[in-house]
Amino acid sequence: MKVPKMNNPLLIILPFLLSVQLASSTCRHENNFGVYFIYCDQITALEEIETPLSNLTMIRIFISNSSITLTKSQSLLGKRLKELDIAKSVISEIQRDFVDDFPELNRITIRDCKMGTVEALSNLTPLYSLILERNQISSLPQDFVAELRRLNILVLVHSAVDLSEYMFRDVPLTHLHLSGNGITSINPYSFATLRNLEELKLDNNSITVLPANVFQDLERLRVLNLNGNHLRSVDRAAFSGLRNLNELILSNNYLVRIESDWFVELPSITTLDLNSNRIKSLLLNVPTLKSLQLSHNQLTILEDDALLDVPNLKLLDLSNNGLTHVTKDAFKNSPQLEELTLESNNVSQLTSDIFKHFSNLTSLILSSNKITNLSAIGLDHLQHLQSLNLSNNNLGALPTPAPLHQLRSLQVLDLHNTRLTTIQPSMFAGLENLKSLNLSGNKLPKITQGTFAEAKGLNTLNLGNTTVKKFHVNALSELQQLKVLNLEYNKFTELPVGIFANMRLNYLSLKGNKVKRLAGEVFANQTEMEELDLSDTNVEQLEFVEVMGNLRYLLLKNTRYGDRKVIRFKNHTFLKINEDYWDSWCPYFILECREV
Repeated sequence: MKVPKMNNPLLIILPFLLSVQLASSTCRHENNFGVYFIYCDQITALEEIETPLSNLTMIRIFISNSSITLTKSQSLLGKRLKELDIAKSVISEIQRDFVDDFPELNRITIRDCKMGTVEALSNLTPLYSLILERNQISSLPQDFVAELRRLNILVLVHSAVDLSEYMFRDVPLTHLHLSGNGITSINPYSFATLRNLEELKLDNNSITVLPANVFQDLERLRVLNLNGNHLRSVDRAAFSGLRNLNELILSNNYLVRIESDWFVELPSITTLDLNSNRIKSLLLNVPTLKSLQLSHNQLTILEDDALLDVPNLKLLDLSNNGLTHVTKDAFKNSPQLEELTLESNNVSQLTSDIFKHFSNLTSLILSSNKITNLSAIGLDHLQHLQSLNLSNNNLGALPTPAPLHQLRSLQVLDLHNTRLTTIQPSMFAGLENLKSLNLSGNKLPKITQGTFAEAKGLNTLNLGNTTVKKFHVNALSELQQLKVLNLEYNKFTELPVGIFANMRLNYLSLKGNKVKRLAGEVFANQTEMEELDLSDTNVEQLEFVEVMGNLRYLLLKNTRYGDRKVIRFKNHTFLKINEDYWDSWCPYFILECREV
């Protein structure tokens, strides 16, 4: 992975210019354009926090790894405290006089703390956002938020919440997160009056039943997350009133079937996540649906009526289902389908009739199936397909002529680990739009001249771990548009001069090869090279780097240079920025970068 580029040096030094370290040894202060940020670690009292002299300055305080009592503090008295964030600390008590001192405090976040009660926070009426996550709270009062009439965001994660009726009555919440609270049941009136709510998270609880009309007041709700509960079925009346819901997440439950009427009360739903259930049968009637996630279920056969009425469906994920058979009319009611994932199933063939119902398919993922012959996959109707993934199938060889020639729009082809042993130019005939080709993980000991003659438009080529021992000097000569080349973990010891003559690479990986010496002439015209990976090689010298004037990053982990903080050349100095990367931007204000 390429590290982010930092082209403007000011982006690195600006935090140092804005940071002001005051007398306190445990707090760091930053004045960020009129808002004062204070970061404190390992304090024992609020009095240790020094604040700006002006009472007009807005303050945000972040405390971690401390042991404190939240009580009246002279150092903070009269200050405009707007936000308080406490993490990984022990809060022995929150006193009421602390709350009374800060009429502008509208954001409180307490995470991963040991604390007693939080009743005092219920008097902080200006609160806009209250986040309590993974704190050791034994219980919350039923009327905890009753008086917080400005509260929009309430997050109570692992906070021992017991949902009672009208618990949030007249609180103007827009976001309510109740994840991981061990909730087993929902009172039918728990969410009554929450007419402004837009997002409700009830994930990772133990809910077994959704009462009828439980969400009927949530007329503005757009996202409902019920992931990780114990639901075995759903009553259509449970979703009554959710006319603006866009996204419903029911993953990681115990659903065994989907009935056609379950979602009829959701006229605006576009995204449905049913991943990781136990679904064996499917009868889906959701005309507005655009994205359907069904991975990790038990749909061994996809019947004709499974997708009963989904005319607007664009994305369908059926990976990890144990699918062995897809009927020819399985997708007849989803003519707008653009992305289909059938990864990690037991599919051995797909007739062309399966794809005749939709001509807009742009992405097809068939990796990790039982496909042994590419001719068993009917590609006739996929004239708009842009990405095809066949990795981790036992293809062995591609028939001649290869059926791929029909895919005139194909841009990305993944043949990783498909047990190919030879590559013929005819394999890529007709693929004039192909931009990215992955052949890694196959046994291709020799790459000869003309191999890629029919793939001249490639800009990304992966030949990693293909057991290549030697390259013909003209093996890649047709690839004049190539920018990214991966040759990692092969068996060659050298590269012939001229192998890159016709291309201007941005990225090259030689990682894990047996190269010791590389001639500068090999890289003579690589003026656009930005990143070179030599990790896990026995490279003995790096003088060839000098010819690549725009090289930004060197990767040298597990080489003889791996322990060097700085690597100097005549016109370059590379500074180690992490265990993998050396960066050619080595500024003078860093001591190691100065000339000795």
